[in-house]
Amino acid sequence: MMKQTKMPTAPGRGTCLLTLRSPTHALKAQTLLQRMGLPVKSVKLDGEYARRGCTHGLRFESRLRGRIEAALKENGIPYSAVFDE
Repeated sequence: MMKQTKMPTAPGRGTCLLTLRSPTHALKAQTLLQRMGLPVKSVKLDGEYARRGCTHGLRFESRLRGRIEAALKENGIPYSAVFDE
């Protein structure tokens, strides 16, 4: 049985938020990362992020940042930015 990792659902210490402009890219990214065993949580963005044109995001543990960014780049899934929360 696969070990379940608890994913932070709210911003906090030790999390990152990756922003995307497209719901299609967000779904592709989430599917890819979860298949790789990297826990991510899909979030709908508003406020400042939405004003920048980003409507969707993925929240994950900061320690996974390098692996997540590399996986998205290798698979041609564009994202806007990654923020430490």
